[in-house]
Amino acid sequence: MGEKNWPLDKTDLNMMFPGYAQGETTQRIASRLFEELKGYDYGIILEGRRDQSMCLPYVKLMQSGYEDLECTKDLGLGFIHYRPHDPIETAMLQYNWQLWETKAFSIVFGKNGAIDQGTSNEVHTAIVRFLSKRDLLNILVFEGRKSNVVDPNRITLLKASRAGIFISKVQCGAHVQKGEVLGKIIDALSGKKLEKIVSFCEGIVTCQYAHPLIFQNSIVFRIASVELCSHIEAKKK
Repeated sequence: MGEKNWPLDKTDLNMMFPGYAQGETTQRIASRLFEELKGYDYGIILEGRRDQSMCLPYVKLMQSGYEDLECTKDLGLGFIHYRPHDPIETAMLQYNWQLWETKAFSIVFGKNGAIDQGTSNEVHTAIVRFLSKRDLLNILVFEGRKSNVVDPNRITLLKASRAGIFISKVQCGAHVQKGEVLGKIIDALSGKKLEKIVSFCEGIVTCQYAHPLIFQNSIVFRIASVELCSHIEAKKK
């Protein structure tokens, strides 16, 4: 229960693509799966967080040279995380799918070990909207949001300087101001306040730590900075 990797050797199946038909078990699984996935025009991968955080639903799109940024805007989600791929990510499904001329992207949402009905409905609606706009479904849909394209340089990270019990004062999607107190960390034994988490920029909370106990140097909040995102949009124009 709660295990996403291959149980025998803890291999991440999403790091095995395009696979190898004569290789280890996970390589053979990836190879067989990839053979079935090739040849499609569009590919949507639903991903959960790999950490103890929860986030707003967003599109994750790697810059492989074969990606299609414009088509992801048809989802109508608030943010598109558009970034260069890391070398290790060349073994992931999204990257290899793109190399085989499928317009692939991921939707990241939710929190590990929990079901959020509201977020799930938002992602479901976004996928239906995408299919409708791409003439794959004959159905009327409402328009979504105008997506903000951000890269890692436009995301401000707030980290915990102390370990303890984390209490948040805001939720994902909140518009926060520079200097606003977003949460606090208290001592697990005495209840004494050890640290207050203060935003040093204006923006939208896109992701936050979602577990009662927090370690030192854990990322508490990710904030899409209004100033930095506005700057990149101005440069594009």
